[in-house]
Amino acid sequence: MFENSRGRDAAPGQLRRLSDAAVLAAYVGPDLIYQFVNDAYSVWFGVDPKQIVGRSMDYVLGEEGLARVRTYVEIALAGGTAVFETDLSPEAGPPRRVKATYAGRLAPDGSPLGFFVLAEDLTEKRRAEEIVTAVLDGMADAFLAVDPQWRVTEFNASAERTYEIERDKMLGRDIRTVFPQFEASEGGRLVREVLTSRKARRQEVQSIAKQGVTFVMDAVPLVLGGVGIVLQDVTAQRRAEAELEEGRERLRLATHAAGVGIWEWRLQTNEMIYSPEAKVICGFPLDAEVTHQMVLSVTHPDDLPHTSAQARRALDPAIQDQSPYEYRICRPDGEERWVLAVGRAVFEEIEGQTVATRYIGTIQDITARKQAEIEAADTAARLRLAIDAARLAVWRADEKGVTPSPELNRLLGFPEDATPTLEEYSAGYLPGERERVRAAAGEAMARGQMHFEVEYQYRRRDDGRVVWLAMRAQILPGQKEAIGVLLDVTDRKR
Repeated sequence: MFENSRGRDAAPGQLRRLSDAAVLAAYVGPDLIYQFVNDAYSVWFGVDPKQIVGRSMDYVLGEEGLARVRTYVEIALAGGTAVFETDLSPEAGPPRRVKATYAGRLAPDGSPLGFFVLAEDLTEKRRAEEIVTAVLDGMADAFLAVDPQWRVTEFNASAERTYEIERDKMLGRDIRTVFPQFEASEGGRLVREVLTSRKARRQEVQSIAKQGVTFVMDAVPLVLGGVGIVLQDVTAQRRAEAELEEGRERLRLATHAAGVGIWEWRLQTNEMIYSPEAKVICGFPLDAEVTHQMVLSVTHPDDLPHTSAQARRALDPAIQDQSPYEYRICRPDGEERWVLAVGRAVFEEIEGQTVATRYIGTIQDITARKQAEIEAADTAARLRLAIDAARLAVWRADEKGVTPSPELNRLLGFPEDATPTLEEYSAGYLPGERERVRAAAGEAMARGQMHFEVEYQYRRRDDGRVVWLAMRAQILPGQKEAIGVLLDVTDRKR
Protein backbone atom coordinates (compact mmCIF):
# COMPACT_ATOMS: atom_id res chain seq x y z
CA MET A 1 0.00 0.00 0.00
CA PHE A 2 2.86 2.33 0.84
CA GLU A 3 5.56 3.24 -1.60
CA ASN A 4 9.08 3.56 -0.24
CA SER A 5 9.59 6.67 -2.33
CA ARG A 6 12.86 8.65 -2.31
CA GLY A 7 11.18 12.02 -2.85
CA ARG A 8 8.41 14.25 -1.58
CA ASP A 9 6.30 14.20 -4.74
CA ALA A 10 4.57 10.88 -3.97
CA ALA A 11 3.54 11.76 -0.45
CA PRO A 12 0.58 14.12 -1.11
CA GLY A 13 -1.25 11.61 -3.30
CA GLN A 14 -0.70 8.80 -0.87
CA LEU A 15 -1.83 11.03 2.01
CA ARG A 16 -5.06 11.77 0.18
CA ARG A 17 -5.72 8.05 -0.23
CA LEU A 18 -5.02 7.49 3.45
CA SER A 19 -7.31 10.35 4.48
CA ASP A 20 -10.20 8.63 2.80
CA ALA A 21 -9.60 5.24 4.45
CA ALA A 22 -11.77 4.07 7.37
CA VAL A 23 -8.70 3.65 9.53
CA LEU A 24 -6.35 5.82 11.53
CA ALA A 25 -3.95 7.43 9.02
CA ALA A 26 -1.16 9.97 9.44
CA TYR A 27 2.18 11.14 8.11
CA VAL A 28 5.00 11.84 10.56
CA GLY A 29 8.18 13.76 9.71
CA PRO A 30 11.71 12.72 10.64
CA ASP A 31 11.43 14.98 13.69
CA LEU A 32 8.39 12.93 14.84
CA ILE A 33 6.08 15.88 14.14
CA TYR A 34 2.67 15.08 12.62
CA GLN A 35 2.39 16.57 9.13
CA PHE A 36 -0.98 15.01 8.38
CA VAL A 37 -3.71 13.14 10.34
CA ASN A 38 -7.11 12.01 9.11
CA ASP A 39 -10.50 12.56 10.76
CA ALA A 40 -10.33 9.23 12.58
CA TYR A 41 -8.01 10.87 15.11
CA SER A 42 -10.91 12.96 16.43
CA VAL A 43 -12.91 9.74 17.03
CA TRP A 44 -10.05 7.78 18.62
CA PHE A 45 -8.46 10.54 20.68
CA GLY A 46 -11.19 13.19 21.01
CA VAL A 47 -8.92 15.89 19.55
CA ASP A 48 -9.47 18.01 16.44
CA PRO A 49 -7.01 16.79 13.77
CA LYS A 50 -6.00 20.41 13.14
CA GLN A 51 -4.70 20.60 16.71
CA ILE A 52 -2.54 17.51 16.14
CA VAL A 53 -0.79 18.60 12.95
CA GLY A 54 2.48 20.30 13.90
CA ARG A 55 2.72 18.50 17.24
CA SER A 56 5.01 15.65 18.32
CA MET A 57 3.89 12.03 18.50
CA ASP A 58 4.05 12.07 22.30
CA TYR A 59 1.21 14.64 22.24
CA VAL A 60 -1.11 11.86 21.02
CA LEU A 61 0.56 8.74 22.35
CA GLY A 62 2.03 10.08 25.59
CA GLU A 63 5.58 9.44 26.70
CA GLU A 64 4.90 5.82 27.70
CA GLY A 65 3.02 5.12 24.49
CA LEU A 66 5.80 6.58 22.39
CA ALA A 67 8.35 4.50 24.30
CA ARG A 68 6.41 1.32 23.42
CA VAL A 69 6.59 2.02 19.68
CA ARG A 70 10.07 3.59 19.62
CA THR A 71 11.63 0.48 18.02
CA TYR A 72 9.10 0.51 15.16
CA VAL A 73 9.63 4.27 14.64
CA GLU A 74 13.36 3.68 14.20
CA ILE A 75 12.68 0.93 11.64
CA ALA A 76 10.46 3.30 9.65
CA LEU A 77 12.97 6.20 9.81
CA ALA A 78 15.56 3.80 8.39
CA GLY A 79 13.29 3.32 5.38
CA GLY A 80 11.75 0.04 6.53
CA THR A 81 8.20 -1.07 7.27
CA ALA A 82 7.13 -2.24 10.72
CA VAL A 83 3.85 -4.07 11.37
CA PHE A 84 2.91 -4.66 14.99
CA GLU A 85 0.12 -4.77 17.56
CA THR A 86 -0.06 -2.55 20.63
CA ASP A 87 -2.46 -1.12 23.19
CA LEU A 88 -3.58 2.51 23.14
CA SER A 89 -4.95 4.23 26.23
CA PRO A 90 -5.97 7.74 25.11
CA GLU A 91 -7.14 10.24 27.75
CA ALA A 92 -10.30 11.16 25.84
CA GLY A 93 -11.28 7.74 24.48
CA PRO A 94 -11.63 4.08 25.40
CA PRO A 95 -8.60 1.73 25.45
CA ARG A 96 -7.98 0.10 22.10
CA ARG A 97 -6.02 -2.82 20.76
CA VAL A 98 -4.60 -1.78 17.40
CA LYS A 99 -2.65 -3.24 14.55
CA ALA A 100 -0.29 -0.55 13.22
CA THR A 101 1.94 -0.20 10.17
CA TYR A 102 4.79 2.31 10.01
CA ALA A 103 6.16 2.65 6.42
CA GLY A 104 9.25 4.83 6.03
CA ARG A 105 10.28 7.17 3.16
CA LEU A 106 13.83 8.16 2.32
CA ALA A 107 15.30 11.06 0.32
CA PRO A 108 17.49 10.29 -2.70
CA ASP A 109 20.51 10.73 -0.49
CA GLY A 110 19.14 8.15 1.94
CA SER A 111 18.15 10.60 4.66
CA PRO A 112 14.73 10.01 6.31
CA LEU A 113 11.78 12.01 5.02
CA GLY A 114 9.31 10.55 7.51
CA PHE A 115 6.85 7.66 7.58
CA PHE A 116 3.24 6.82 6.97
CA VAL A 117 1.09 5.60 9.88
CA LEU A 118 -1.82 3.23 9.35
CA ALA A 119 -3.67 1.79 12.41
CA GLU A 120 -6.59 -0.65 12.47
CA ASP A 121 -8.76 -1.02 15.57
CA LEU A 122 -8.70 -4.70 16.67
CA THR A 123 -10.65 -4.14 19.90
CA GLU A 124 -13.95 -5.67 18.78
CA LYS A 125 -12.16 -8.47 16.96
CA ARG A 126 -10.14 -9.28 20.09
CA ARG A 127 -13.25 -9.04 22.26
CA ALA A 128 -14.99 -11.53 19.98
CA GLU A 129 -11.94 -13.76 20.10
CA GLU A 130 -11.91 -13.54 23.90
CA ILE A 131 -15.59 -14.53 23.98
CA VAL A 132 -14.90 -17.50 21.70
CA THR A 133 -11.92 -18.47 23.87
CA ALA A 134 -14.02 -18.19 27.03
CA VAL A 135 -16.74 -20.37 25.49
CA LEU A 136 -14.22 -22.94 24.31
CA ASP A 137 -12.45 -22.93 27.68
CA GLY A 138 -15.80 -23.54 29.35
CA MET A 139 -16.19 -26.81 27.47
CA ALA A 140 -15.56 -29.95 29.47
CA ASP A 141 -14.30 -31.65 26.30
CA ALA A 142 -11.01 -30.88 24.61
CA PHE A 143 -11.35 -28.72 21.47
CA LEU A 144 -8.72 -27.86 18.92
CA ALA A 145 -8.73 -26.75 15.31
CA VAL A 146 -6.15 -27.12 12.55
CA ASP A 147 -5.92 -25.34 9.20
CA PRO A 148 -5.37 -27.18 5.89
CA GLN A 149 -1.63 -27.19 6.64
CA TRP A 150 -2.31 -28.90 9.98
CA ARG A 151 -1.34 -25.77 11.94
CA VAL A 152 -3.18 -25.41 15.25
CA THR A 153 -5.53 -22.41 15.24
CA GLU A 154 -7.57 -23.15 18.38
CA PHE A 155 -6.63 -24.98 21.56
CA ASN A 156 -8.89 -24.72 24.60
CA ALA A 157 -8.09 -25.19 28.29
CA SER A 158 -9.36 -28.77 28.32
CA ALA A 159 -7.05 -29.55 25.40
CA GLU A 160 -4.17 -28.14 27.45
CA ARG A 161 -5.00 -30.60 30.23
CA THR A 162 -5.55 -33.46 27.81
CA TYR A 163 -2.27 -33.04 25.94
CA GLU A 164 -0.39 -31.57 28.94
CA ILE A 165 0.94 -28.68 26.88
CA GLU A 166 0.23 -24.94 27.05
CA ARG A 167 -1.90 -23.22 24.42
CA ASP A 168 0.84 -20.75 23.43
CA LYS A 169 3.14 -23.64 22.60
CA MET A 170 0.55 -25.11 20.22
CA LEU A 171 -1.00 -22.17 18.37
CA GLY A 172 0.45 -21.70 14.91
CA ARG A 173 2.46 -24.91 15.03
CA ASP A 174 1.98 -28.00 12.89
CA ILE A 175 0.44 -30.58 15.21
CA ARG A 176 2.46 -33.25 13.45
CA THR A 177 5.63 -31.48 14.56
CA VAL A 178 4.54 -31.28 18.20
CA PHE A 179 3.21 -34.86 18.18
CA PRO A 180 5.02 -36.82 15.45
CA GLN A 181 2.89 -39.87 16.14
CA PHE A 182 -0.36 -38.00 15.45
CA GLU A 183 -0.41 -38.28 11.65
CA ALA A 184 -0.23 -42.09 11.70
CA SER A 185 -2.68 -42.41 14.61
CA GLU A 186 -6.42 -43.07 14.37
CA GLY A 187 -7.08 -39.37 15.02
CA GLY A 188 -4.58 -38.27 12.37
CA ARG A 189 -6.17 -40.51 9.74
CA LEU A 190 -9.59 -39.11 10.66
CA VAL A 191 -8.36 -35.50 10.25
CA ARG A 192 -6.84 -36.30 6.85
CA GLU A 193 -10.08 -37.92 5.72
CA VAL A 194 -12.17 -34.88 6.77
CA LEU A 195 -9.71 -32.47 5.11
CA THR A 196 -10.14 -34.44 1.89
CA SER A 197 -13.85 -35.29 1.96
CA ARG A 198 -15.09 -32.18 3.83
CA LYS A 199 -17.54 -34.44 5.66
CA ALA A 200 -17.88 -34.71 9.44
CA ARG A 201 -16.76 -37.96 11.01
CA ARG A 202 -16.91 -39.55 14.47
CA GLN A 203 -14.71 -42.35 15.77
CA GLU A 204 -13.42 -43.77 19.03
CA VAL A 205 -9.68 -43.25 19.31
CA GLN A 206 -6.88 -43.82 21.80
CA SER A 207 -4.99 -40.87 23.25
CA ILE A 208 -1.54 -40.18 21.80
CA ALA A 209 -0.56 -38.27 24.95
CA LYS A 210 -1.75 -40.57 27.74
CA GLN A 211 -1.71 -44.34 27.62
CA GLY A 212 -4.97 -46.05 28.40
CA VAL A 213 -7.15 -42.99 27.72
CA THR A 214 -10.03 -43.36 25.25
CA PHE A 215 -11.78 -40.53 23.40
CA VAL A 216 -14.79 -40.21 21.17
CA MET A 217 -13.41 -37.90 18.46
CA ASP A 218 -15.67 -35.65 16.36
CA ALA A 219 -13.90 -34.10 13.36
CA VAL A 220 -15.86 -31.37 11.56
CA PRO A 221 -14.85 -29.39 8.43
CA LEU A 222 -14.60 -25.62 9.09
CA VAL A 223 -16.07 -23.01 6.76
CA LEU A 224 -12.75 -21.27 6.16
CA GLY A 225 -10.89 -24.53 5.73
CA GLY A 226 -9.31 -26.84 8.21
CA VAL A 227 -10.90 -29.15 10.77
CA GLY A 228 -12.44 -28.61 14.19
CA ILE A 229 -11.82 -31.47 16.62
CA VAL A 230 -13.76 -32.33 19.79
CA LEU A 231 -12.36 -35.02 22.07
CA GLN A 232 -14.73 -36.45 24.67
CA ASP A 233 -12.94 -38.50 27.31
CA VAL A 234 -14.94 -41.72 27.68
CA THR A 235 -12.27 -43.67 29.58
CA ALA A 236 -14.27 -43.78 32.82
CA GLN A 237 -17.46 -44.61 30.92
CA ARG A 238 -15.85 -47.47 29.01
CA ARG A 239 -14.24 -48.75 32.20
CA ALA A 240 -17.61 -48.59 33.97
CA GLU A 241 -19.27 -50.40 31.05
CA ALA A 242 -16.61 -53.10 31.16
CA GLU A 243 -16.98 -53.45 34.92
CA LEU A 244 -20.78 -53.57 34.52
CA GLU A 245 -20.52 -56.30 31.91
CA GLU A 246 -18.04 -58.16 34.09
CA GLY A 247 -20.42 -57.81 37.03
CA ARG A 248 -23.29 -59.10 34.91
CA GLU A 249 -21.22 -62.08 33.87
CA ARG A 250 -20.30 -62.80 37.48
CA LEU A 251 -23.97 -62.49 38.40
CA ARG A 252 -24.91 -64.93 35.65
CA LEU A 253 -22.30 -67.39 36.87
CA ALA A 254 -23.28 -66.95 40.51
CA THR A 255 -27.00 -67.29 39.93
CA HIS A 256 -26.45 -70.31 37.73
CA ALA A 257 -24.17 -71.97 40.29
CA ALA A 258 -26.49 -71.16 43.19
CA GLY A 259 -29.63 -72.07 41.30
CA VAL A 260 -31.04 -68.56 41.69
CA GLY A 261 -33.41 -67.24 39.04
CA ILE A 262 -33.94 -63.58 38.16
CA TRP A 263 -37.33 -62.16 37.23
CA GLU A 264 -38.77 -58.81 36.24
CA TRP A 265 -42.37 -57.61 36.04
CA ARG A 266 -42.80 -54.60 33.74
CA LEU A 267 -45.94 -53.18 35.19
CA GLN A 268 -46.97 -50.76 32.45
CA THR A 269 -46.96 -53.51 29.81
CA ASN A 270 -47.58 -56.48 32.15
CA GLU A 271 -44.54 -58.23 30.62
CA MET A 272 -42.75 -60.90 32.63
CA ILE A 273 -39.04 -61.44 32.03
CA TYR A 274 -37.66 -64.69 33.48
CA SER A 275 -34.04 -65.87 33.34
CA PRO A 276 -33.38 -69.48 32.26
CA GLU A 277 -32.78 -70.45 35.92
CA ALA A 278 -36.11 -68.90 36.95
CA LYS A 279 -37.91 -70.82 34.20
CA VAL A 280 -36.35 -74.10 35.33
CA ILE A 281 -37.39 -73.48 38.95
CA CYS A 282 -40.99 -72.82 37.94
CA GLY A 283 -41.13 -75.60 35.33
CA PHE A 284 -41.66 -73.21 32.41
CA PRO A 285 -40.34 -74.18 28.94
CA LEU A 286 -37.01 -72.48 28.28
CA ASP A 287 -38.08 -71.30 24.82
CA ALA A 288 -41.45 -69.93 25.96
CA GLU A 289 -42.40 -66.36 26.81
CA VAL A 290 -43.55 -66.13 30.42
CA THR A 291 -46.85 -64.36 31.05
CA HIS A 292 -48.30 -62.94 34.25
CA GLN A 293 -51.07 -65.53 34.12
CA MET A 294 -48.47 -68.34 33.99
CA VAL A 295 -46.84 -66.98 37.14
CA LEU A 296 -50.18 -66.85 38.94
CA SER A 297 -51.11 -70.35 37.78
CA VAL A 298 -48.01 -72.01 39.29
CA THR A 299 -48.46 -70.30 42.67
CA HIS A 300 -50.03 -72.64 45.22
CA PRO A 301 -53.69 -71.59 45.72
CA ASP A 302 -53.25 -71.46 49.49
CA ASP A 303 -50.22 -69.16 49.17
CA LEU A 304 -51.53 -66.86 46.43
CA PRO A 305 -53.20 -64.42 48.89
CA HIS A 306 -49.87 -64.13 50.74
CA THR A 307 -47.79 -63.47 47.59
CA SER A 308 -50.38 -61.02 46.24
CA ALA A 309 -50.36 -59.07 49.51
CA GLN A 310 -46.57 -58.98 49.49
CA ALA A 311 -46.58 -57.61 45.92
CA ARG A 312 -49.07 -54.90 46.90
CA ARG A 313 -46.84 -53.81 49.79
CA ALA A 314 -43.78 -53.77 47.55
CA LEU A 315 -45.51 -51.68 44.86
CA ASP A 316 -47.03 -49.19 47.31
CA PRO A 317 -44.88 -45.98 47.20
CA ALA A 318 -45.64 -45.36 50.85
CA ILE A 319 -44.41 -48.82 51.95
CA GLN A 320 -41.94 -50.16 49.33
CA ASP A 321 -41.58 -53.42 51.24
CA GLN A 322 -38.56 -55.50 50.23
CA SER A 323 -39.02 -58.38 52.67
CA PRO A 324 -38.19 -61.89 51.40
CA TYR A 325 -41.10 -64.31 51.32
CA GLU A 326 -41.50 -68.06 51.00
CA TYR A 327 -44.32 -69.84 49.25
CA ARG A 328 -45.16 -73.01 47.38
CA ILE A 329 -45.45 -73.48 43.64
CA CYS A 330 -47.17 -76.25 41.73
CA ARG A 331 -45.22 -76.92 38.56
CA PRO A 332 -47.07 -77.76 35.35
CA ASP A 333 -45.92 -81.40 35.79
CA GLY A 334 -47.71 -81.49 39.17
CA GLU A 335 -44.62 -81.37 41.40
CA GLU A 336 -44.91 -79.12 44.44
CA ARG A 337 -41.84 -77.08 45.42
CA TRP A 338 -40.97 -74.45 48.01
CA VAL A 339 -39.38 -71.23 46.76
CA LEU A 340 -37.88 -68.11 48.31
CA ALA A 341 -38.53 -64.81 46.52
CA VAL A 342 -37.01 -61.38 47.11
CA GLY A 343 -38.25 -58.36 45.15
CA ARG A 344 -37.70 -54.64 44.88
CA ALA A 345 -39.92 -52.17 43.02
CA VAL A 346 -38.54 -49.38 40.81
CA PHE A 347 -40.47 -46.12 41.11
CA GLU A 348 -40.74 -43.19 38.69
CA GLU A 349 -42.46 -39.81 38.68
CA ILE A 350 -45.31 -39.89 36.13
CA GLU A 351 -47.60 -36.87 35.81
CA GLY A 352 -46.61 -35.71 39.28
CA GLN A 353 -47.20 -39.06 40.98
CA THR A 354 -44.74 -41.65 42.24
CA VAL A 355 -45.59 -44.90 40.46
CA ALA A 356 -43.99 -48.35 40.46
CA THR A 357 -42.99 -49.17 36.89
CA ARG A 358 -40.91 -52.32 37.42
CA TYR A 359 -40.75 -55.09 40.01
CA ILE A 360 -37.40 -56.94 39.96
CA GLY A 361 -36.24 -59.83 42.08
CA THR A 362 -34.89 -63.33 42.51
CA ILE A 363 -36.42 -66.74 43.05
CA GLN A 364 -34.68 -69.75 44.59
CA ASP A 365 -35.79 -73.34 45.08
CA ILE A 366 -35.61 -74.03 48.84
CA THR A 367 -37.48 -77.34 48.84
CA ALA A 368 -34.55 -79.27 50.30
CA ARG A 369 -34.11 -76.72 53.08
CA LYS A 370 -37.82 -76.72 53.91
CA GLN A 371 -37.86 -80.52 54.03
CA ALA A 372 -34.85 -80.46 56.35
CA GLU A 373 -36.59 -77.88 58.55
CA ILE A 374 -39.73 -80.01 58.66
CA GLU A 375 -37.70 -83.13 59.50
CA ALA A 376 -35.75 -81.23 62.16
CA ALA A 377 -38.97 -79.93 63.69
CA ASP A 378 -40.43 -83.44 63.65
CA THR A 379 -37.29 -84.84 65.28
CA ALA A 380 -37.38 -82.12 67.92
CA ALA A 381 -41.03 -82.87 68.64
CA ARG A 382 -40.30 -86.58 68.95
CA LEU A 383 -37.38 -85.87 71.26
CA ARG A 384 -39.52 -83.62 73.42
CA LEU A 385 -42.15 -86.32 73.73
CA ALA A 386 -39.48 -88.85 74.70
CA ILE A 387 -37.94 -86.49 77.23
CA ASP A 388 -41.30 -85.65 78.74
CA ALA A 389 -42.30 -89.32 78.90
CA ALA A 390 -39.05 -90.37 80.54
CA ARG A 391 -38.92 -87.36 82.87
CA LEU A 392 -35.51 -86.65 81.38
CA ALA A 393 -33.63 -83.34 81.12
CA VAL A 394 -30.56 -82.40 79.08
CA TRP A 395 -28.17 -79.99 80.79
CA ARG A 396 -24.96 -78.09 80.18
CA ALA A 397 -22.74 -76.56 82.88
CA ASP A 398 -19.50 -74.58 83.11
CA GLU A 399 -17.76 -72.57 85.77
CA LYS A 400 -20.26 -69.72 85.27
CA GLY A 401 -23.29 -71.86 85.95
CA VAL A 402 -25.88 -74.19 84.45
CA THR A 403 -27.67 -73.37 81.20
CA PRO A 404 -31.38 -73.58 82.06
CA SER A 405 -33.96 -75.39 79.96
CA PRO A 406 -37.71 -75.97 80.39
CA GLU A 407 -37.13 -79.72 80.94
CA LEU A 408 -34.46 -79.17 83.59
CA ASN A 409 -36.60 -76.59 85.39
CA ARG A 410 -39.61 -78.91 85.43
CA LEU A 411 -37.52 -81.79 86.81
CA LEU A 412 -36.05 -79.66 89.64
CA GLY A 413 -39.28 -77.82 90.49
CA PHE A 414 -38.57 -74.39 88.92
CA PRO A 415 -40.90 -72.49 86.56
CA GLU A 416 -40.17 -73.50 82.95
CA ASP A 417 -39.16 -69.98 81.90
CA ALA A 418 -36.98 -69.32 84.98
CA THR A 419 -33.22 -68.70 84.78
CA PRO A 420 -31.94 -69.99 88.14
CA THR A 421 -28.39 -69.32 89.26
CA LEU A 422 -25.93 -72.09 90.09
CA GLU A 423 -26.49 -71.43 93.78
CA GLU A 424 -30.26 -71.76 93.37
CA TYR A 425 -29.88 -75.06 91.52
CA SER A 426 -27.36 -76.31 94.13
CA ALA A 427 -29.63 -75.42 97.07
CA GLY A 428 -31.77 -78.52 96.42
CA TYR A 429 -28.98 -81.03 97.14
CA LEU A 430 -29.60 -82.98 100.36
CA PRO A 431 -26.69 -82.79 102.84
CA GLY A 432 -23.59 -84.54 101.45
CA GLU A 433 -25.14 -85.22 98.03
CA ARG A 434 -23.36 -82.43 96.19
CA GLU A 435 -20.04 -83.66 97.56
CA ARG A 436 -20.88 -87.18 96.34
CA VAL A 437 -21.47 -85.88 92.81
CA ARG A 438 -18.16 -84.04 92.84
CA ALA A 439 -16.34 -87.10 94.17
CA ALA A 440 -17.73 -89.23 91.33
CA ALA A 441 -16.49 -86.70 88.79
CA GLY A 442 -13.07 -86.55 90.44
CA GLU A 443 -12.67 -90.34 90.53
CA ALA A 444 -13.55 -90.61 86.84
CA MET A 445 -11.02 -88.00 85.88
CA ALA A 446 -8.38 -89.68 88.06
CA ARG A 447 -8.93 -92.88 86.05
CA GLY A 448 -8.53 -90.89 82.84
CA GLN A 449 -12.21 -91.19 82.03
CA MET A 450 -14.22 -88.22 80.71
CA HIS A 451 -17.66 -89.54 81.70
CA PHE A 452 -19.27 -90.68 84.93
CA GLU A 453 -22.62 -91.69 86.40
CA VAL A 454 -23.99 -91.03 89.86
CA GLU A 455 -27.32 -91.13 91.68
CA TYR A 456 -28.27 -88.65 94.43
CA GLN A 457 -31.22 -87.19 96.31
CA TYR A 458 -32.60 -83.72 95.56
CA ARG A 459 -35.33 -81.57 97.15
CA ARG A 460 -37.58 -80.01 94.52
CA ARG A 461 -37.92 -76.24 94.64
CA ASP A 462 -41.70 -75.95 94.25
CA ASP A 463 -43.21 -78.57 96.55
CA GLY A 464 -40.19 -79.61 98.67
CA ARG A 465 -40.60 -83.23 97.63
CA VAL A 466 -37.39 -85.33 97.75
CA VAL A 467 -36.61 -87.25 94.54
CA TRP A 468 -33.86 -89.57 93.41
CA LEU A 469 -31.97 -88.37 90.33
CA ALA A 470 -29.57 -90.28 88.09
CA MET A 471 -26.91 -88.14 86.41
CA ARG A 472 -24.93 -89.18 83.37
CA ALA A 473 -22.25 -86.63 82.48
CA GLN A 474 -19.58 -86.10 79.82
CA ILE A 475 -16.65 -83.83 80.64
CA LEU A 476 -15.55 -81.92 77.52
CA PRO A 477 -11.79 -82.34 76.96
CA GLY A 478 -9.75 -79.16 77.28
CA GLN A 479 -12.74 -77.20 78.51
CA LYS A 480 -14.08 -76.42 81.94
CA GLU A 481 -17.57 -77.58 81.14
CA ALA A 482 -19.70 -80.70 80.96
CA ILE A 483 -22.91 -81.88 79.33
CA GLY A 484 -25.25 -84.65 80.33
CA VAL A 485 -28.73 -85.88 81.13
CA LEU A 486 -30.67 -86.02 84.39
CA LEU A 487 -33.28 -88.73 84.96
CA ASP A 488 -35.89 -89.05 87.72
CA VAL A 489 -35.41 -92.61 89.18
CA THR A 490 -37.53 -92.17 92.33
CA ASP A 491 -39.93 -94.97 91.41
CA ARG A 492 -37.10 -97.39 90.82
CA LYS A 493 -35.42 -96.54 94.14
CA ARG A 494 -38.57 -97.38 96.03
